[in-house]
Amino acid sequence: ALLKHVRERFESSSDTNSDGNNGATIVLTRLEAVSTLFWTKVISLLKAATNTDTTESNHDDVEIQSSLLNMAFENECCPPLVARLLALIYPEELSRPDRNRRVTLHHAAMRPWHAWEWPREDGTSDAASLRLLNLESASLLRNAMSLSPQEVAEQKDKDGLLPLHYMVSTCMKACCAGGRSSSEDPLLEMMEILGYFVQLNPASLNIRHPQTSLYPFLQASAEATAAIKSNTHSSSSIHEEFQLSIVYLLLRENPSLVECGLR
Repeated sequence: ALLKHVRERFESSSDTNSDGNNGATIVLTRLEAVSTLFWTKVISLLKAATNTDTTESNHDDVEIQSSLLNMAFENECCPPLVARLLALIYPEELSRPDRNRRVTLHHAAMRPWHAWEWPREDGTSDAASLRLLNLESASLLRNAMSLSPQEVAEQKDKDGLLPLHYMVSTCMKACCAGGRSSSEDPLLEMMEILGYFVQLNPASLNIRHPQTSLYPFLQASAEATAAIKSNTHSSSSIHEEFQLSIVYLLLRENPSLVECGLR
């Protein structure tokens, strides 16, 4: 709320100056100054990550804001809280498609779930700094879903892919990758988030993947098989159960797809 307030003050001053009037100098409180300087550093880092040259004439402010927001939700180096703050400052960008016709929910669903996000399963506690990373991608996805308009779940990108298609792929790759603990918490988060995706757009279960012509539950099964074959680490039985649980979840939401999938 503080950063949004400062943004509105600067925009109001900019509009006054553009009308030919001399706008009053904006005086920031100490808290506003510290917050603004911190946010300026965050924006600078995100701009560097996106390789966006703001001096080029073919990049307007709207495009830059959109690319920053999408990078914040997709880049695994960006903390969920920073991405949430950026979304709260530029809420209109959540539903604005980029050049690939992807919205922020696409980018959040594409973010990889890394091994360091898996909680320890042996009952011991990580250091406080490490616990901050637990289920970080899940937290970011929840922010993207709660802040985005419902209709963005129906947005297809230039390849015809829905956010759900990317989420299924991300989940299966994470479950099949090596170096994960046997904690069930990530699976529970994945299944709950996938359930939210389906609630936002129930019809997505009936939309085939444009490249493979597979329904989401078959896409999950096929991607799990491909990921296991390409993975040099042996998957544990618990991780195999994770994959089956996701396939079953997607099928349970619309069992009639079994008959259609066999055609």
